[in-house]
Amino acid sequence: MYHVLIVDDEKYIRRSIINRIDWEKCGGEVIGEAADGEEAYEMIGLYQPEVVITDIRMPGMDGLKLAEIVSHEYPHIKLVLVSAYNDFEYARKAIQYGVKEYLLKPVMEEEMEEVLIRLEKERKQSEKNYSVPEISGYTAAQEEFTGGRFLVTSFYMPEIKDEVQRRERIFKLYHILTAHTESKEKQTKLLLVRDGREDQCSVLWNGNWITEEEVCRLLKELERQVGEDVFSFVGISRVLTAERLEEQDLFVLQAEGLEALKSKIFDRGKYLFFYEEDKQEYISKYKNELLRLYDLSVQEEWERLEWLMEEFIIHKLPGVSHVFELEFLIQELIFVLERHSRRFGYLYETQVLFHDLKKTDFLLPFENLLHLSRTMKELSDTVLSYSRSRDRYDVIEDIREYVQGHYMENIAVAQIAKQYHLNAAYLSTVFKERNNISLSSYIEGVRMEKAKRFLKEDWGNITEVALAAGYSDSNYFTKVFKKYTGMTPSQWKREKEEEN
Repeated sequence: MYHVLIVDDEKYIRRSIINRIDWEKCGGEVIGEAADGEEAYEMIGLYQPEVVITDIRMPGMDGLKLAEIVSHEYPHIKLVLVSAYNDFEYARKAIQYGVKEYLLKPVMEEEMEEVLIRLEKERKQSEKNYSVPEISGYTAAQEEFTGGRFLVTSFYMPEIKDEVQRRERIFKLYHILTAHTESKEKQTKLLLVRDGREDQCSVLWNGNWITEEEVCRLLKELERQVGEDVFSFVGISRVLTAERLEEQDLFVLQAEGLEALKSKIFDRGKYLFFYEEDKQEYISKYKNELLRLYDLSVQEEWERLEWLMEEFIIHKLPGVSHVFELEFLIQELIFVLERHSRRFGYLYETQVLFHDLKKTDFLLPFENLLHLSRTMKELSDTVLSYSRSRDRYDVIEDIREYVQGHYMENIAVAQIAKQYHLNAAYLSTVFKERNNISLSSYIEGVRMEKAKRFLKEDWGNITEVALAAGYSDSNYFTKVFKKYTGMTPSQWKREKEEEN
């Protein structure tokens, strides 16, 4: 079953689509609805729908702009554009942005259902075309294996954003591996490990001949023969020898493959092996220095705290050579900053800033240690700069103030998130939790209140007021204003003049 997001600035149209369509027959379900492109973009990041049905003409970010962004950032999502305008230019742009269907209003339910059924057939066919044998912890014990030696390779493929392309790449990789092992007359079983990660895939190897070195040699030989980069990096777990593979065994091998893959940050080449580390050694190694950081925070010695934090980030991080040591240091430094933040009442905001660095595989997106070090320095400086002044830093409040000062510009959730080093979907969630309103709706509300003031103070005609309030299209502005106040700008202005 696929998931659908409905986007239209008219609530009754959204509800009409949701209520009139036989979703069970179409094989889909609605996971949400949005009133404009900005809100839709937030929800796409959060819920990852397979299909987006959107109107074209909407206030703020319209359907075509949404289609342009989605086609670039989420190319696997199928877009259905609905418009009341039979305009060739709209259709041309829609095709350019990879829109699957372009429907004219009023859309009959039979027409929409036909489109949705067709998209579902395409999705199922794609899955069928690129399916490979999979294994999970729950099915591990049910598999019949050829021998008692097991190993997992984790392949890193970050450049693939399209789900269809990802399936194609995994399908190609799997069958190249299968053909290559068969050509060597080696009794081998290969299974894709189901883990839900988007930027990598893991493969379980099973066969009596398997060793870490032999698998690495085979992969290198495979790439030479194929003549292209099938993957960016590969992490190779240790070999497990056992009569049968248990759920926990698969989990351990998969974790080792991922751990090996993380070591790409040390520029060790394309083929990366898992090495077990003495974790207690690192804890002891940095214990005294980390305690010193805690003490400096408690004693409010800002300059020395900043100096020692910089010493860690700029000088110690680039010298680290083991994955666990690096992860341990990063998490401890974040802990120090959060503990420091708690004293001044902005722990929540610091947690938002460091959200992405708390993920299990947070090291993977970083190109090298310098990249990681720069990011940590930037985030650390942000936290410490506010604590030095002893003012309570609230990133959400800061964003509200930013919107208040930049409402007349073409600001968007993604742009604001990037400026504050935040994940856009996470920022949207946190903002709504704190303010009971989405960030896109907050931007619209600020613009509307400014527009009312401009009208009251007679800043100019409707077009000039629209531009001053951040709307380049006066028709959109009028539509939003009427939805917001129940009156057109002219009616509202006239009513206020009569009141005075």
